[in-house]
Amino acid sequence: HEIALLQRLDHPHIIKYLTSFLENGELFIVLELADGGDLAQFIKCFRQHGKLIPEPTIWKYFSQVCAALKHMHLKRIMHRVLELGAC
Repeated sequence: HEIALLQRLDHPHIIKYLTSFLENGELFIVLELADGGDLAQFIKCFRQHGKLIPEPTIWKYFSQVCAALKHMHLKRIMHRVLELGAC
């Protein structure tokens, strides 16, 4: 069921589903590489350097998350858990 949902998501701000496979009875899902890291890493980097994230950058990421959620809701998909490190 989760695979079918992932296959329906095609949006620039949602990590893309690539493939999946079963190995030793365990399901593995292969997603697109987020080579820029995740939002949690981004925030951590600013904190470690004692810097504030510029407001325009905050609004940019906020609007991207909102656009991705809107896309999911239009496809009748609800995201159960939103956390910085999971995106």
